Amino acid sequence: MRYFFSFILLVSFMVLSCRQGKKEPAGLLPEKKLRAVVWDMMRADQFLADFVFSRDTSLNKLDESLLVYNRIFAIHQVTKEEFRQSFNYYRQHPDLLKSLLDSVSIINVVTVANPVPDTAKRSPTLPKVATPDTGRNKPFKPFQGN
Repeated sequence: MRYFFSFILLVSFMVLSCRQGKKEPAGLLPEKKLRAVVWDMMRADQFLADFVFSRDTSLNKLDESLLVYNRIFAIHQVTKEEFRQSFNYYRQHPDLLKSLLDSVSIINVVTVANPVPDTAKRSPTLPKVATPDTGRNKPFKPFQGN
């Protein structure tokens, strides 16, 4: 009888502990928003390393990085504390962190593998201009060089 009660007590503790593990803290950023913030922070780090710190070695790297990160937080309407709390939650749950970082790396692979084609940067319709030799309207073609 004593073992039976011990077994019931042990099972009830296991059930309760499993339920509490799935509870997310209040103020946790949704995964999609956190993914966008992390992606922008990674891009900012790359920009700082390639274009800012390599050209001006007298800059304080920490101060410059914090300025850029604060701009990213303002763009995404996220506070520093919300980001820190959310990222720490994901770090404590490796399966969620792996999913988050994998999705960020997929964004990177897709962006690098499929850059925006030059035709997408141009306007879809070229203006029509009259040519002096015929007077007919032909599509305008900018000077392309020799």
